[in-house]
Amino acid sequence: MVWLTSMVHLKSLRFGSNNFNGLILHSLFSCKNLTMLNFGHNNLDGQVPESFKNLKALIVLLLSRTNLVNL
Repeated sequence: MVWLTSMVHLKSLRFGSNNFNGLILHSLFSCKNLTMLNFGHNNLDGQVPESFKNLKALIVLLLSRTNLVNL
């Protein structure tokens, strides 16, 4: 998802219920204007990256029913 690095004005990402697996990519954190992020109901695993703290505009974060740790 390298294309995310050029989407600096993106406000909402809804990736819920897509059977995604693996880690959350760090390129996501270049989307500084995100207010809503939904990764719920996927097979994501690993840790929630510390970079989440850089998403200062984030209001809604949905990570339910994932295998992420350190929530």
